[in-house]
Amino acid sequence: MKRVAKLDVLSVAYIQGLIGVGVGLVFGVIMSAGALLLGGFMESAGGEGGAIGGMLFGIGAVVILPIFYGVGGFIGGLITAFIYNIAAKISGGISIKLVEENSSETTASAAHTPSGQFDQ
Repeated sequence: MKRVAKLDVLSVAYIQGLIGVGVGLVFGVIMSAGALLLGGFMESAGGEGGAIGGMLFGIGAVVILPIFYGVGGFIGGLITAFIYNIAAKISGGISIKLVEENSSETTASAAHTPSGQFDQ
């Protein structure tokens, strides 16, 4: 058994930031499609500028949301890794069993016991 005793704070922040950018991009595309549809409906109902407003909002969502989600993910990663490192000093960290990829042994059937050890 090995233990994760400490996390590299910037490494965790970087990964969570990248995940945030990806999530923000997905949400931005969804919001962009919704804004374009809503703008088209407003334009067809006789409203003026609905399509242009929807297009501008959609473009803004695809650009702004990934930035906000990425920055938020980075800051969240910093905080999470920092708190984990403090908790790992107190508790000893998370137990983990590592195996070679070509090994027939798997960790999917590992059960966590109250003593904090893994049993096979």
